Formats: sequence, C-alpha cells, structure tokens
Amino acid sequence: MFGESYFKELFRKPATKPGGPLQPGDILIKHVTMSGIGIGILAGQALGSAGMDARWVHAGIATSHDMIAEMDGHGLQHNCLATTDREFKYRVFRTAHRNVAIGACETAKMLLGFHANAKGRLTYSLAGAAKSITLTTNKVSNTDRINKILDALLSGRDVSLFCSELVVLCYLVALEQSSLLPRKQGASLPAMSQFFAYEPKEYSPAYLHEMLCDGKSLFSYVGDYQGMKWL
Repeated sequence: MFGESYFKELFRKPATKPGGPLQPGDILIKHVTMSGIGIGILAGQALGSAGMDARWVHAGIATSHDMIAEMDGHGLQHNCLATTDREFKYRVFRTAHRNVAIGACETAKMLLGFHANAKGRLTYSLAGAAKSITLTTNKVSNTDRINKILDALLSGRDVSLFCSELVVLCYLVALEQSSLLPRKQGASLPAMSQFFAYEPKEYSPAYLHEMLCDGKSLFSYVGDYQGMKWL
C-alpha cells in the first residue's frame, strides 16, 4: 500500500546541495523516532493515510536559524534545534514567497506570545491529530481564524491544535493578509492559496509532507537537517 511513496523516497534529493542557516518560515517535518508517541503516530498514519509515507510524524515552523515553534503534548512550544530538538531528523521545505514565509513565522511568534501571556492556552489536540489521518477534505471557509483564536485566548478559553495544523494555520493566516503584500508579490499568490485549500485540521504530518514534496513550484525540498547540520 505504501510502496509508491517509499519508492519515490529512494530517489528524492534536494535540487542543490543544502547549506546555510534555516530561514524564518521554513517548514520542518520530523522523521519518526522510537518513542511511544512516534510509533503510535506512525502506526495510525500507516493505517489511515493510504499511499502516504507514514514515517514523517511531526511538523513545526522555523522562527529563526535555530528555533522551532511546534505543538506537542505540553501545548505550543518554542524549542531550540541545537539543544532540545538536536537528536531529531527534520526534512526542510522552503517557499520562494519570502513575504508569506515571514508572515507565517510572525504568526507563530504572535501565538507564542499569547500562549505565554494570555489567560487561555494553546493545548495539543490529540483528537484532532487522530481525525486528520482519515484525510477528509473540508475546504477553507474561515477567513477570520486568527482573530477568533486570539479572542478565545484573551477570554481565558484554551484552543487546541496539533502539530501540522499549527503549520498550515500560520501559512493560511499569512495568505489571508496577502492583500497587504506588494502587488508584484501578491499577483503570484493564488496558486499557494489553492495549495493550502483545506482547513488546517485536515493536514496530517504525512499528508503535509506528501504535498510539500509534490508542490515543487511553490515549495522546494531544501534538505534533511539534524543537530544544526545538513545531512
């Protein structure tokens, strides 16, 4: 069932040799580890995400050359790739639309600030992560998502997200603000809006990985990264 994705993986290489630091807004997809949670996500994706490479089990967004915003069992975290996450292997994807990437990064930073200071918290959605494996396709319909999240946090209500949902949320918020981008930049954005065509909760890590690998006109596979080094 997973033969095609694993066969493609044998021949998947970056277009150019990776080098230099991570950039804000880079999407990082983590390879499975031998932890209980990692094995559980691998098993769930293997059963439910037909045809996907189930080994990519987690996602986060780079906020700097060494920091990643990510959802885990403790909620929204801001972890260091040189210390806390140094043992994990990530696949790095980058868009040429740097304004959108920076917007996504700033969205993640804003959520980190509200998570730390508001009455409400950003908690991990285990149920949402499990449901995303079924690959339902609810089209994007909410264009005021960030204000609703911030209003909830300020009023003391928790908001639950899972890892890849956070990443897609940050990009959708950036795209929803695309009218603020310079016209030349904004003119080429409809394709990316179509790329992120579903609500963030629909994207499992394996599905997001598959989309990013296939979305070469919008995202490039930069390389694999671990412990502040390209592999």
